[in-house]
Amino acid sequence: MNGRELYEKRQEDFHSQLTKSRNPVRAWFHRFRQSEVHELVTENYKPGSIIVDLGCNNCVWNTDKLPLVGVDVAQNLVDHAVTRGRLSSPVISDITRIALQSECADIVIAAEILEHISDQDEALAELYRILKKDGKLVLTVPYDTFFSAWKPLFWLHCLWHGWVLGDDYFRQRCGHVHHFSPKTVRELLEKHGFLVIKQFTNFRFTIFTLAQKA
Repeated sequence: MNGRELYEKRQEDFHSQLTKSRNPVRAWFHRFRQSEVHELVTENYKPGSIIVDLGCNNCVWNTDKLPLVGVDVAQNLVDHAVTRGRLSSPVISDITRIALQSECADIVIAAEILEHISDQDEALAELYRILKKDGKLVLTVPYDTFFSAWKPLFWLHCLWHGWVLGDDYFRQRCGHVHHFSPKTVRELLEKHGFLVIKQFTNFRFTIFTLAQKA
């Protein structure tokens, strides 16, 4: 199976459980990432805003249960988010061919998905297409460089779960096919017509970027 097929077979609450891991570093990492996405969204949300979460999985960040359009390829993960009240409008769709109208979203979330997509240009063109003029993009990717904090820990994590515990999803590095630094994220977004407003990291684990459709 490829990375996408293995992802689609994850247990329905896979991403929710990551925030409750017995490994304190793993739990902190996922809770912090979800809370920062929540903060970036709520800072830019106004009543009536249309939020689209791409690769939404369990929508763990949406603790306020804001009205949310969630796009994902995994039906079971989306269904779990709906039952928990974190997702109001599910859409089963590939991110490179999003089944939504152009300029329909005030805020688009793309959290931990670009590293999984072979054709980044096609995906970012779709993000740009569905955003309204001056709409906001909340983007996160792993800080995946030689001197980052994330890279060695992720390697050990995949080694343990993939080769010791025998989980094929981790043997395939969870489907990661791209590596990012703050500079490459900024350059990629600017190439596709986005203006980067804010960018920061959490101790070189995750790159958080808020951008605007120029």
